[in-house]
Amino acid sequence: MKNKSSRRNFFKVLLGSSAAAAFINSNSSPADTEKPKKLSQLSGKQSGYHETQHIRNYYNKINF
Repeated sequence: MKNKSSRRNFFKVLLGSSAAAAFINSNSSPADTEKPKKLSQLSGKQSGYHETQHIRNYYNKINF
């Protein structure tokens, strides 16, 4: 009988901690969900693909 009660306690703790985690996650602040700034906004440089000398050297090395 002792084995059944320890399983029950385990599942009670598991259910309680899952509910607490879901509650905390649902009540996150707007600052947590704010989108990160794009790289171009942070550095002032253009974002996206741009071919640099390093990339050209790589392409030449692999005969692309």
